[in-house]
Amino acid sequence: MKPEFTDEENFVIAYYRDKKASSSTRSVMTDGVRVLVAIGFAIYSLLAEDVLWGLIAFGILLFSECRNMMTTARYIRIYRSIFDKYALALEQEDGGRENGGD
Repeated sequence: MKPEFTDEENFVIAYYRDKKASSSTRSVMTDGVRVLVAIGFAIYSLLAEDVLWGLIAFGILLFSECRNMMTTARYIRIYRSIFDKYALALEQEDGGRENGGD
């Protein structure tokens, strides 16, 4: 039996099938740019003795981490659902084989 997936689950599955879109390099680069910009602002804050740029650097990192946490919270539910559906389908398939199926 093939599992039935929701639109969100199909989106995640399609995303990870596309090696270019889901590459770790892309993810690291996206987060890395934010970190580098924040480090740049922090260094400028120290050199210019201007606290505002340090606060901006902190804000960038805070925004980035909050965004990552919210995304993780959203997608972990979707991943769990996908894995549960695949596990159930595999159990049913194995059960059918044991009971005289293929």
